[in-house]
Amino acid sequence: ALHGGHHGPVQCVDAAWGERKALSGSTDGGVMLWDLDACTRVPMQGHMVWISDVKVDPDARYAVSGSIDGMLRVWDLRSQSCVRTMQGKWSDVKCIAVHWDTGRVISGAGGGALHLWDIGSARLAHTLRSTGQKRDMNCISADWST
Repeated sequence: ALHGGHHGPVQCVDAAWGERKALSGSTDGGVMLWDLDACTRVPMQGHMVWISDVKVDPDARYAVSGSIDGMLRVWDLRSQSCVRTMQGKWSDVKCIAVHWDTGRVISGAGGGALHLWDIGSARLAHTLRSTGQKRDMNCISADWST
């Protein structure tokens, strides 16, 4: 059984089931890489506050985490290190969707905006703002086929 880990409540989890790896994020600002076969964990340092979403690629080589500090971090899971940081001018990241083949990330923010990022350049490619009431974007799913 998997035991221990975060010092605060876990807010998000994603898994690369074929590789038997999982990634979790917590209100303590921690991102944790789990080996589901060995029942071990590796903490990865970077964020300082609440992790709102994590995504891991199917090969368990890379991951992206988003936090209410407004940061997106790209992780190399083999070295357990942050290899890119992306931050906009807004206050938080509520949710993310990643297209690993193209290296694109969509992040949902407080106030209802969506931000499209390019992982390779760590640059903001586009922002879509909601009209009318500005409500937080708390979950997202993307159809990357078009």
